[in-house]
Amino acid sequence: MRELAETWGKHWRTFTALMVVQLTVLLFVFAWIKSGAVSGAFSDFQAIWVAGKSLLSGGQPAELYSPTHFFHLIEQWRRPDFKLLWLYPPSFLPLAAATAWDPFLWSYFAWCVLSLCMSCCALRLLNEPWHRALLLTAFPVSLWNAVMGQTSALFLLLLVAGVAALGRRPLLTGAFFALACFKPHLAAVLPIALLAGGYYRALLSFIASGLLLVFSTMVYWSPEVWWAYLSALLNVRDLMFNGAWGFFVHLSAYAYLRGLGLDHNVALFAHTLYAGAWIAVLAMAWRRKRPLEVRLTLLVLSALSLSPYALAHDLVLLIVPMAFLLRRQTADARLCPMDAAVICLWLMSYYQSIWVVPAPFALTLVGALFLAMPFPEKQALQPRE
Repeated sequence: MRELAETWGKHWRTFTALMVVQLTVLLFVFAWIKSGAVSGAFSDFQAIWVAGKSLLSGGQPAELYSPTHFFHLIEQWRRPDFKLLWLYPPSFLPLAAATAWDPFLWSYFAWCVLSLCMSCCALRLLNEPWHRALLLTAFPVSLWNAVMGQTSALFLLLLVAGVAALGRRPLLTGAFFALACFKPHLAAVLPIALLAGGYYRALLSFIASGLLLVFSTMVYWSPEVWWAYLSALLNVRDLMFNGAWGFFVHLSAYAYLRGLGLDHNVALFAHTLYAGAWIAVLAMAWRRKRPLEVRLTLLVLSALSLSPYALAHDLVLLIVPMAFLLRRQTADARLCPMDAAVICLWLMSYYQSIWVVPAPFALTLVGALFLAMPFPEKQALQPRE
């Protein structure tokens, strides 16, 4: 608290301006929804809220993965003009139940504020000062993730917490990474990094914690709920490959090539080569114990690049490499042009659905810059425990 008070005294104008920006955006969106001016937006939290209400009302968890049943629940409790599939694993359902307050709008607003707090806490775990952490949580992708009611900020917090605990508490790292598997398409890179880096205790903890989550939900509900979840994933894979939501809302090389008109098999083969290159670079960096800034950045970029399903709101993960870039700029002003270039690429990749900017190229360039950028070992990042 003393550190926070001292930092506030030095940067109170920055704090005030950033908090005003964040709260103004959230209040504007809140009033916008309450007026009925929007219908299909903020659907991800709407799905979480409806799933939680169903669970609290005595509904069967396995039925949530049936599109027909879940659409009926949305028509019953929310607006019937926008429908979304329920695709979170059964282990995520307790959190969904915890957010299912009445009325919906206040629950949604609380989740928006909590998302910004989780992003800020993730940066504080990386020893970012308060004013810079607030600055990064006010960036467009962070605010967009919050107002859309998405869960990427929670994944970011669990990812950073796991890396911060890796040195002295590897068992806790495995637990955090297992909890982060509520987004399996992003969490797929986590065991690769642990295996390549030789963090076998953390890897075993990751496997054990994951199995504990699976078996505990099987015992509490039934094994049927996991079969229903896996079937839903197969269905959404087919929808994505057919471009049900449009290809340019995704970040992957596959989606970009399909958006340009290439055949499914050609795009999938190219994406496999692209993802394989990312895995090789990630494994090499973790095996050679590169500075933590480089390893964590490559972990974030690989998570965004490996899966064909990553979406624009997942770019909130990029506030981690942006924090490192701002820190390096403070230490060496000659890096300022590089920082500006990466910020532009970040914003362009965020607006890819409008400008049709190839996000894979932008993410690859960010990774190349970090591999080429010097991070002296004596100045290496020491995360909070």
